[in-house]
Amino acid sequence: MPVDERIALEAGRVRRRYRLSLPDALHLACARAAGAGVFVTNDRDLQRASTYLPVAILDELAGEWEGGQA
Repeated sequence: MPVDERIALEAGRVRRRYRLSLPDALHLACARAAGAGVFVTNDRDLQRASTYLPVAILDELAGEWEGGQA
């Protein structure tokens, strides 16, 4: 997805509000702009932004699946 001015500004707001790195903030801003309903990652730091976009931790999802809870 191309990063236009709107997404770049949004990423800056996300970075500042949730204290994330710029690449992480860009990923979240792009995902939300693309209409994602959830962001799947192994980076637990991104859980700080779960009020911006729901964040699912892949290791936790895999554990639920392996345990027969999925």
